[in-house]
Amino acid sequence: MAVYNFERLNIFLIEDNRYIRDTLENLLRVLRFGRVVTASDGAEAINYLRTMDAAPGMSKGIGMDIIISDFLMSPINGLLLLRWLRSSKESPNRFVPFIMLSGAADNEYVRSSRDLGASEFLAKPFSPASISRHILKVIDYPRQFVATQKYFGPDRRRRDLGPTAEEQRLKNDKDVAIVYSADKVVKPSIPTDVWYFRLPNSLKEKAG
Repeated sequence: MAVYNFERLNIFLIEDNRYIRDTLENLLRVLRFGRVVTASDGAEAINYLRTMDAAPGMSKGIGMDIIISDFLMSPINGLLLLRWLRSSKESPNRFVPFIMLSGAADNEYVRSSRDLGASEFLAKPFSPASISRHILKVIDYPRQFVATQKYFGPDRRRRDLGPTAEEQRLKNDKDVAIVYSADKVVKPSIPTDVWYFRLPNSLKEKAG
């Protein structure tokens, strides 16, 4: 953990259980994150993300670098929050790493989170080591983002989750459009509706 300076990062924690929220917030502060913002449910989180640039004392364009959200919340749960974040025109950053947190870590919950664009899935009960490990994953090993007519989010083709027929759609780089930066986009000879985003690892650069 010492190789990174987390004081440069902003992290957003959404959890409806006050005890768990306080525990996680204290842990993130121990890890020396520069700014830890919390919300008690998805509705509060969306409202904050919509208005954060206009908040008093908030500089325009300063956003969240990592989001950690509980799965089961009311009235807006983690899945609905994730869907809004990845698809809404009001989303401040559709590429932000999103770690889903849940005490029901069965295959259905993991799959539904993955299919809406979660970066990682963290099961409860958690430990300081597991929290640190998942944060380091999104910093050290960010997956390319994939955009199709039906999906936008991190590449879902993970060997530990098993392949699906849909995820085997196009395997070769020559068949897809690849975005490396705002100035470098490589398009195939035949028009495609599949895009890969292999952007610079700005999160790792920001953390030093």
